[in-house]
Amino acid sequence: GFTNDYADKYYAIIRAKERKSYVKNHIAIDIKTRLILNYATQRGPRSDTKFAINSIRQTKKYHPHYILAD
Repeated sequence: GFTNDYADKYYAIIRAKERKSYVKNHIAIDIKTRLILNYATQRGPRSDTKFAINSIRQTKKYHPHYILAD
């Protein structure tokens, strides 16, 4: 993910402050048309379940044959 922290990684290591905050991007794409159907950006770490439920509800209107997730 992307960091939302301005501290240098080396500085964080020597000060024993592990950076745990980052930006997490979620995206749902139609692989045939390559259109973005749904997206969300959150501060991490968080569970993907909240995005998955919302994404499935939003993409239902496109009548997908199946949905794959990692």
